[in-house]
Amino acid sequence: RGFSGLSYPWGEADRHASWRHSNWGGNQKWGKNLLGEPETLERLQELVRSHRKVRALGCAHSFSPLVTGSSEDVFMLSLRKMPRRFELDAEKGTATVDGGTTYSELCYSLSSTPFAIPMTASLPQFTVAGAVATGTHGSSGLGADGRLKTSGLADAVCAMTIVGPDGEARVVRKGDPGFESSVISLGMVGIVVDVTLELVPAFDVHQRVYGRWPPSHGVREGSLDTTISESLPELLSSCDSFSWFVDFTLDSPGMVLWKTFVPRGGEVDEACDPEWRGMPLQTEPILEFIEGDAFDTTGVGPWHDKLHCWMKDAMPTGPQGTSELQFEHFVPLRHATEALERTRMVAEHWGSSLLYSEIRAVRADDQALSPYTCDAKDGYDCIGISHGLHA
Repeated sequence: RGFSGLSYPWGEADRHASWRHSNWGGNQKWGKNLLGEPETLERLQELVRSHRKVRALGCAHSFSPLVTGSSEDVFMLSLRKMPRRFELDAEKGTATVDGGTTYSELCYSLSSTPFAIPMTASLPQFTVAGAVATGTHGSSGLGADGRLKTSGLADAVCAMTIVGPDGEARVVRKGDPGFESSVISLGMVGIVVDVTLELVPAFDVHQRVYGRWPPSHGVREGSLDTTISESLPELLSSCDSFSWFVDFTLDSPGMVLWKTFVPRGGEVDEACDPEWRGMPLQTEPILEFIEGDAFDTTGVGPWHDKLHCWMKDAMPTGPQGTSELQFEHFVPLRHATEALERTRMVAEHWGSSLLYSEIRAVRADDQALSPYTCDAKDGYDCIGISHGLHA
């Protein structure tokens, strides 16, 4: 099944309006840099050959100078006008998309098929090529072997077409020499013009939401430090994916999104305990969690809606209008309790600058630049602690 000239119901509405000039957070600007928007592979190759410093511009989400470089002579390239591509190979269980495709578009295209991608990030408007290049990830629970089940988004990549500095296009496949340095590459190996992903059978997600958002000084449901340190092992061992949102400036356990994967259309026992570790079960939509729409809490839904926080009916509800700055650090999973305690000691001084923190866990992969992979003595897998701050 292949498509060309693809169009989507939301058009470009999931892109931040400032993307031609700055990133979403507004702390990286490229208004004085040249911007190229090639419409063919040949034109892309020509532009790469004729410029000394080239950066690919995805969805303009990154908060680092990774895309802009350190000077105004960097030539910015957007692939959004390149031929759109979505090719599903049902026999091999793969999908190939062009370098400008976002996860919104990929998930929408897959939503009517019996296939899914193994994991998504919280937001769907990232480009596939940009997300895998920068080590973007979702979250995972523990398997029976004591290792986390699911790695980052790059782990699903099995092939890529890359235009190198000489302007030549080459295909690198899983198993080829150098593949482990080509996916999470921070853009250093060239411009990625297409990505092939390994798929899994489509599934549903049973989501249970415990706690409150936003947390409140006036509502006591347990100490933040005590609740996380005592509850995280149980959560990890009984979920397929999770996100734990906290405000480290408050002594409140925040809100847990507890996700269990079930076969598509299979019977699901939707009975839930009315509380977990002192945190109440939430069954009604939350109005103050995602900007511009209500967040559906406890319930069962398709993978593309429940793995993301910003999709409904396979369509994105973003982008978020209010800009913020985000950063994340990774620590070996075996040191999670100590890492969270120390993070709390620092973050509690951020005051009103802190919007939220999110706790997730990611299985290690084989990519050389993977940010969530540690060495054998620390058990390979990592916990990721990310923060959103007022821009």
